[in-house]
Amino acid sequence: MSDICEYVNLMREHILILGDNMSDKRFFNLVDSFIAYLQIEKNSSANTVSSYSNDILHFIHYLNKVELVGSLGEIDRYLFRRYLAHLQNLGKERATISRKLSALKSFFKYLSRQTKIEANAAELVSMPKKRDTLLKFLYYEDVLLLLNGPDLNTAIGIRDRAIIEVLYGSGLRVGELIAVDIKDISIDLGIVKVTGKGNKERLAPVGQWAQLALENYLGKSWPVLKKTKETEALFVNNRGDRLTDRGIRYILNKYVEVVSVETKISPHVLRHSFATHLLEGGADLRAVQELLGHESLATTQNYTHVTKQRLKQIYNATHPRA
Repeated sequence: MSDICEYVNLMREHILILGDNMSDKRFFNLVDSFIAYLQIEKNSSANTVSSYSNDILHFIHYLNKVELVGSLGEIDRYLFRRYLAHLQNLGKERATISRKLSALKSFFKYLSRQTKIEANAAELVSMPKKRDTLLKFLYYEDVLLLLNGPDLNTAIGIRDRAIIEVLYGSGLRVGELIAVDIKDISIDLGIVKVTGKGNKERLAPVGQWAQLALENYLGKSWPVLKKTKETEALFVNNRGDRLTDRGIRYILNKYVEVVSVETKISPHVLRHSFATHLLEGGADLRAVQELLGHESLATTQNYTHVTKQRLKQIYNATHPRA
């Protein structure tokens, strides 16, 4: 929380808010209060808190520079719509605009519940319609190419093979993977304890291929890479420090170039592939929901569109009357 509050304080120094409610900085105090609510009551992740903070402060900056709003009472649905149009004119993606509006909706809903505003104009604004885009995933043949990319004669290669096996075999988010400690994994039982969104813990399966890769990594590579450092992290870099999100992305892109699968594969593509291949193999949708750690079944249902498209491609390519 301290890091976020420091950021808010820095923004206060750079943004001049006009009018009664704005000039006495009560608006910023409300932002502080909302951040505390997200962290303490909602138990939101650090990424969510940081994202919401940035989005709300960006809106305040817009109010100051463009709308010259003097009080919360002047913020109506038409102002929100002008803000969305402003974002669109800046070339922001639809997903980014939706995220910013979602943050503002949450903030103004909070203000309404705290009786800081008489009417919540944000709830009158509709979310931008999402384009029907299919989730990106790899075919199993491409996953095999990627898995065979690392050189298993080196400590780095052994580690990288284990990373890819766990990402694909367990369907983890990259943030979940880098947070895993040695104590969180049981190779014998074939499970790993991960902390997902909202600090919710779940047990994810570790398949037999991932188990073999982890045994090889922990036996041969991890002691070499961690050197003399005392660390609890499962996956470490060549300095013995815990791997970062950026480090995992770099590793994946390195092997994408080696095996020429396709460009810029993110760790989430392996998660998408994990879910897609489960559904294609006949897995129950609710089981996949549990494995992915999705709070809503609707989120998991996005993968059914991918499998339907895949089946359609197979039909078109193989049926004589397609």
